[in-house]
Amino acid sequence: MKNALLTLGSGLLVATAAPAATIEYDFEDTANISVYSPQTADSEYTAPDFNDFGSGITVSSFTLTDRDAGEYSRFVNIGGGSVEAAVGSGGSDLLASFTITIDDTVIVGLNDIVFDSSARWTQGVAVDDVFVDFYTTVGGIQGSTSSFDWTHDGDPAYQSQDGNSVDLSALTGLTNTTVTFTWELGTDRNNTFARIAQGLDDITLTGTIVPVPEPSTIALVSGFLGCWVMRRRR
Repeated sequence: MKNALLTLGSGLLVATAAPAATIEYDFEDTANISVYSPQTADSEYTAPDFNDFGSGITVSSFTLTDRDAGEYSRFVNIGGGSVEAAVGSGGSDLLASFTITIDDTVIVGLNDIVFDSSARWTQGVAVDDVFVDFYTTVGGIQGSTSSFDWTHDGDPAYQSQDGNSVDLSALTGLTNTTVTFTWELGTDRNNTFARIAQGLDDITLTGTIVPVPEPSTIALVSGFLGCWVMRRRR
């Protein structure tokens, strides 16, 4: 009975409307691109292209991290005015990530994250395997990994796999914490960026956000539950 009451009380506290909210990175605004050091270090996209979560949540830059001294990452025009986050495929897998910081005034629940992935290579260079491993880290604890592997033969020289989706519905009730979203990209080839690169594009994170109830609201709900318990006992 106690657990049932706690569940009912929690439900009442968050029963206010929780419209869907979205964060998007499509990398089309070149003013958001900041390169720390051309072709030799991390690059970042300084702000999301769309964010309607509102106050209580902040979003970091989208950062491309180089893990090999001879490799580099960048935001590259892939033609037709479309820009994507591209990382060179070197001896070590390379990382792309961004972080949301949730303060103690709101409660966030996540729904899913959808993204496109791609590979670009010199014509005729065969690549047996391309993979993207995606994982979240909540409050410093890494969650499970979702892997997206695909195979092609090097022709054509650019190939994409659109609409990759990861269910994040287990991440609910988030408050006063951080969530980092990380992509780890690699191939079976140890090539320089000029020969093969991988990309991410059209990243969309969806969820909900509600304010943490005021103390007066909590007191009201507690009073309601107390009356309900008394009536049940009679």
